[in-house]
Amino acid sequence: MTSARNFACSGEWRRTKLESQPMEMSAEEIKQFWRGFCQRRKISADVVAKGEAIIDKDPDYWADQTMGDLLESISGKKPS
Repeated sequence: MTSARNFACSGEWRRTKLESQPMEMSAEEIKQFWRGFCQRRKISADVVAKGEAIIDKDPDYWADQTMGDLLESISGKKPS
């Protein structure tokens, strides 16, 4: 059996079962999270609506992404 230290030093990388499975969230749950993210950052309603439309197109993808990634995909800018 390989020790944790040897495993880390060997450069090997293995995904755990948890890391390789997508999150189980509905489109509505993701949109609620998105709305809260936008509200905390005082993001305009038109950007919120664009984000919701993007989430609706592929909720499984957005369940595994950050809301910062979604904002960046809309605005082309990194969130502050």
